[in-house]
Amino acid sequence: MDEVLEKIRQQFNYGPYPRYPLEKSPKDDREFLWIHNVTTPYYLRYRQRPPQDLVILDAGCGSGYKALALALANPGAKIVGIDFSPNSVDLAIKRFEFHGLSNYEFHVLPIDQVGELGLTFDYINCDEVLYLMPDPVATLATFKQVLKPLGILRVNVHNQYQREMYFKVQEFFGLLGLMQDNPEEFELKTVQEIMGQLNDRCELKRITWSKKYEGELNDHISEFILMNCLLQGDKGFTIPQIFGCLEEAGLEFIEMVAWPKWRIKSLFKDPENLPTVLTLALAEATPMEVLHLVNLLHPGERLLDLWCGHPNAEPTVVSQGQAMVSLHPQLRNETVQQAWQAHLQGGRPLILSDYLKFPVQGALQIEKVEIDAIALGALWPLFEGTQSFESLLQRWLQLYPRDLLTLEPVPVEIARTMLRELLLFLEQSLYVLLTVE
Repeated sequence: MDEVLEKIRQQFNYGPYPRYPLEKSPKDDREFLWIHNVTTPYYLRYRQRPPQDLVILDAGCGSGYKALALALANPGAKIVGIDFSPNSVDLAIKRFEFHGLSNYEFHVLPIDQVGELGLTFDYINCDEVLYLMPDPVATLATFKQVLKPLGILRVNVHNQYQREMYFKVQEFFGLLGLMQDNPEEFELKTVQEIMGQLNDRCELKRITWSKKYEGELNDHISEFILMNCLLQGDKGFTIPQIFGCLEEAGLEFIEMVAWPKWRIKSLFKDPENLPTVLTLALAEATPMEVLHLVNLLHPGERLLDLWCGHPNAEPTVVSQGQAMVSLHPQLRNETVQQAWQAHLQGGRPLILSDYLKFPVQGALQIEKVEIDAIALGALWPLFEGTQSFESLLQRWLQLYPRDLLTLEPVPVEIARTMLRELLLFLEQSLYVLLTVE
């Protein structure tokens, strides 16, 4: 094994990541599950719902918390986790056993040997791993070999611009010899001592440190220091560099995981009236170039987190049937349904973004997604399952039978337009999915 990789293995064997207790579960974290639900990227890519019986790989599964999220977000999927840290894999197995899950398998296995499993995957989650690999292109090419033709790969790397000061921290402590071997308690306490004694005006300390990381070592403090100040093999990338890696590996960019945060218009006071020079440049820019401009202006994301897949992948064309509507699976839960029903019965509008903030959460211009009581009533059957557009239109006509000004019956085509506009508005944030079946 590569010397750097062996150091990384030792580090994660000493401190498995993430250090969440076994009983902690993301089952009520709708935004976290939204990211890990295969429906989200699959719909963005193909405008279809994903197939049944998914086989999902969590590459570099660590202690299994994100594998647990993948299992909860995709009921019925088979979860396969691999990691080169035996201690991490042991924790992942215990985590799944604790939560009573059965359709899984975990292996102590380096990523470059994943082909030995003899499996292909509908979805591969490679989270917080790629930036540690000695040859990211080779790692991506390995994933491509085991990714099904319509499969989707999530990968991320550290953002060079956002992470720059942490790389300086690592270089500083590396020069002091604290990263020569696997960092353990002595190295952790030494980092605490040095950072604590630095003058608060010191730029490196001001940007990378907080008093909450001082005091007696615990799991939270140790994890922060290991993952930021003493992380073996850590490196950063720019947007052009990660796109270059995708191209070399023969993969095609789909979308950023938190795509609203990467919309350049959100950085300006008047999004619809951008400076002329910028408007002209954007008209000719590629998606990669636009994302690079955003990252230069506002490198706010620690990770360059994206979905990709095989180039020119196309699903099987189905015969044109009727338009169908469904709620995103992360909205079809008891909490949202109860709130929906209460607002519907009270004739009050519902702020849907209060119940699924992602992807608008964290964007520079946060929009409130609100739907009125008539819309709540028209879309209520979606909690039972997928509905045809025409059946929802009939409910709409019953709830909104007359023009509120003229009291004349609302023409069917006007009602159709109103419902279509509502659904297209909700689809922008993937609250609803629109398909043809």
